[in-house]
Amino acid sequence: MAGGFIQGGSVEKNYPGKLTWRAFMTCFVAAFGGLIFGYDLGISANVLNYIFAKMENGEGWRYSLGFAAVPAVMIIFGACFLPDSPSSLIERGLDEKAKTELIKIRGTTDVDEEFKDLVTASESSKK
Repeated sequence: MAGGFIQGGSVEKNYPGKLTWRAFMTCFVAAFGGLIFGYDLGISANVLNYIFAKMENGEGWRYSLGFAAVPAVMIIFGACFLPDSPSSLIERGLDEKAKTELIKIRGTTDVDEEFKDLVTASESSKK
């Protein structure tokens, strides 16, 4: 412990870390149990299904099926906002748009090598 105290008190160059928005949000969600949320949701769904199965009027299956439709609707709605992948754009012959999407995804304009690999993979899959 004394060594750590002496090391901490020494004069060194400080390298501040760069905290990106994505890293911040990942830490934020993980700190509030976001990584465990799916597990908790599954347990809650099973408890609800158990309660619905014990309903006297026999309509519990309708509630279970209705609650199962909620995530499906959310996925369908979310899929409307997903961009096309560069591979799918290349498959449809939209090479320039595919390169633009690849630049947007990677965050750099140096994507020529990866783009060539995607085009080669697309051509070989057509054979």
